[in-house]
Amino acid sequence: MPRMITIFMELKHLIIAAIVANAAKSGLDSGTTVKDRP
Repeated sequence: MPRMITIFMELKHLIIAAIVANAAKSGLDSGTTVKDRP
């Protein structure tokens, strides 16, 4: 089903965004700024 694949892709993007945001937040908490982003 293409719809299931689309939902999975959207969930994967949300999970990646959450991981990046969490890493950036922890980096700011430790005093280092994340300047270069892919």
